[in-house]
Formats: sequence, C-alpha cells, structure tokens
Amino acid sequence: MRDPHVVVDGFTYEAEAIQGWLNGSNDNSPMTNNKLDPHNLVPNYALRSAIHDWLQNRQNMMYFVTVFNRQNMMKYK
Repeated sequence: MRDPHVVVDGFTYEAEAIQGWLNGSNDNSPMTNNKLDPHNLVPNYALRSAIHDWLQNRQNMMYFVTVFNRQNMMKYK
C-alpha cells in the first residue's frame, strides 16, 4: 500500500483503488455497503508512516543478511 486513505466507513483503502471504486458506478463502501462521500477521503498518515518504517527496517535487515552471508561464505572457502 503506497497511499492509504481512510473513509467514513472506518476502513483504509489504497487511494487509487477507492477512488476508482467511487468513480465507477459504486457509491457505497465495499466493506459495509454504507453510502460514502467520494470527496471525503482522508490520508491515513499513521499507516503510511508505519508502512514506510516497516519497509525501511526490512531493507536494512536484507542488507544485514546479505553482508552476513557473504562474510560466512568467505570463511568457508
């Protein structure tokens, strides 16, 4: 998820996906079937930040694993 937005139903959706849903023939929530206001999409900054942090930590961990594996391979050559 790159651009999470929350709507009045309380669920968070990818902005492009929910906008596409609402711009189509749908004006109800895909989760609750309640009426949604297509102009009331609010960025979910907390989730965006959590995703960013998770991706950053994952990238750092992958780097550590790669370096660790290379060092261990050198020991046993």
